[in-house]
Amino acid sequence: MESHSSVYKKRIRIFILLSLIAILGAFDAGVLWLAIHPQVPPLYRAYYLDHSIDENNFTHQMMKQHPEGASPSDTPDSKL
Repeated sequence: MESHSSVYKKRIRIFILLSLIAILGAFDAGVLWLAIHPQVPPLYRAYYLDHSIDENNFTHQMMKQHPEGASPSDTPDSKL
């Protein structure tokens, strides 16, 4: 017959393992939720996710939002 302390240790071990499984499951569920519901700008969603605009319309709208010279990377050296 097992002693009370060994039964207690087994229960603690099972509790810890089940807790670890629950934590990992919650993390996986959170990552899945973020993957299914990305927080992206409407233009990105329209072109890449919904495919509701064509490439020319996407490029035109991106040029309106980010005109040449508006970015710090649009320097004369970056044109080389």
